[in-house]
Amino acid sequence: MLARLGLFLLCLGDAAWVPGATGLTVGSVLALGIVSGSLHLNVRGIVLVTILQGIWILLVVAYLLRAQSPSSREEADGRSI
Repeated sequence: MLARLGLFLLCLGDAAWVPGATGLTVGSVLALGIVSGSLHLNVRGIVLVTILQGIWILLVVAYLLRAQSPSSREEADGRSI
């Protein structure tokens, strides 16, 4: 699912390129690890998957917060010009 979300973000265009590429890479590596048998879905494997997905989500949040324009920040705070 993470790889599909990353691919979708890549298809959105230039604005979502960084989080899309990261999600596609992380999701593909996880899927490849599961399919090849290198990543077992026991407690350690699930924890690893959860940590990698959490890191990806934090990267997307940081990217979106940095990309937010000052005018939209003022609207979100309830202030208007």
